[in-house]
Amino acid sequence: MYSISKTAEMSGISSYTLRYYEKLGLLPPPKRQNGGRRFYIETDIRFLMFLKGLKETGMSLEDVHEFIQDGCILEKINFE
Repeated sequence: MYSISKTAEMSGISSYTLRYYEKLGLLPPPKRQNGGRRFYIETDIRFLMFLKGLKETGMSLEDVHEFIQDGCILEKINFE
C-alpha cells in the first residue's frame, strides 16, 4: 500500500492531479485507511502510468475519459 505522496512520486503524477483525476472519474475512488487517507496499490500505479502515457500522446482529459470508458478498461482492471 502506498500513500498519495508515494504514489505521486512513483507515477510521476502530482498528488493534486491524482485528486483531480479522481474527481473527474478518470480513476476509481481509492481505498481509504483509518482517518480517510487515500492509499494505492501496484495496480493503481500501473493504471496511472498508463493514463500518463495517454496524456503524453496529446490526448485531452475528455478524450482519455472517453477512451477508458469506451474500452471498458476500468472494468477489466482488478483494483483489489
